[in-house]
Amino acid sequence: MLHAAARLFAQQGYSGTGMRQLAAEAGVSLSMINYYFGSKAAVLEQLVTGLHEVYFETIRSAFESADTIEEKIRAYVRAAVEVARTRPHELRCAFTELPDEVPEIAAQKIERLRELTVLWQTHILAHRPHLADLPVPVLGPAVGQMIASHFMVRPMLQKVLGDQLVFDDAFYARYAEQIADLLLYGLLGPRPSPPVVD
Repeated sequence: MLHAAARLFAQQGYSGTGMRQLAAEAGVSLSMINYYFGSKAAVLEQLVTGLHEVYFETIRSAFESADTIEEKIRAYVRAAVEVARTRPHELRCAFTELPDEVPEIAAQKIERLRELTVLWQTHILAHRPHLADLPVPVLGPAVGQMIASHFMVRPMLQKVLGDQLVFDDAFYARYAEQIADLLLYGLLGPRPSPPVVD
């Protein structure tokens, strides 16, 4: 049921998907959906909650399994890419189909941002004093968007590139390392030291 919802919400949008269509896609009765979920918003909330639970457990484990800042960033990016890769429909829903006018979902978005902020504060920002000026909620979501952006446009990339690029294990191993390199070193590499003034 949730897989069907993720697929439809990702393809047609939350507002473009009706409950009857959802029931037909899942191969269940409308009354069954109403019994277990009660509303379309509750279906979306459950779907996104499931993704967030997997995502946060995965990145928390990645941060905690590494020692240095570089290892933590690389482990985080690899873990986030793998979650996105294995749950592309849920990812699209989590990033694009969270209506602010549904109070439960708006509250969930706030709580997840809070959790992400704490993870980045604890594992990265606390160890990098020169990043102290960054507004704390900026870095985690920015990196998440950087990773997710590929999965959002992948269907179009496949049409544009055809057989030129294969999105296989080797591609995603390189992709994770390239994102980690970009995050760690930027486009131009390490910042040169400022000149010494006498």
